[in-house]
Amino acid sequence: MSPELIAGQPYTYASDVWALGCIAYELASGGVRAFESDSLPQLMCKVMTGDYPPVPSHFSRQFERIVAAMLDPDPHERPTAGALLRHQFVRTNCEAWLAESSSSSPRASRSNNRIRLPCSTHAGAHPAFFNILCATRMPLMSSYGFSSRASSGLP
Repeated sequence: MSPELIAGQPYTYASDVWALGCIAYELASGGVRAFESDSLPQLMCKVMTGDYPPVPSHFSRQFERIVAAMLDPDPHERPTAGALLRHQFVRTNCEAWLAESSSSSPRASRSNNRIRLPCSTHAGAHPAFFNILCATRMPLMSSYGFSSRASSGLP
């Protein structure tokens, strides 16, 4: 639950960005949740203050900053989905992901209508982060200038 929902504020898309930040953190940390506690009040306090352990050090500083921005307790300070897609780090890695996944390379394979990438990192970010961000937002991505040629092989 995002900080604003804990505070009784209405749901907005900023809550979705916060949730994506939680997912990106958990993927990067090998399954450790960003916000964990033994009690609900303590957990709520951690969420409201943005108190979480640092992203593992083998990930890039840019990835760490993007996760931190998505987990900002203030929903007005979090990037929008559009801002994330316009961010140079995300653009570069999504374009690399799209090129890799749409190529006929044996490194990318289709399974259950999803593109599966090898377990490597793109510029210090977890590949599943770009899988989530890119594969589920193809129409939105094309409106931000991502090549439809590169994305034509995706569902």
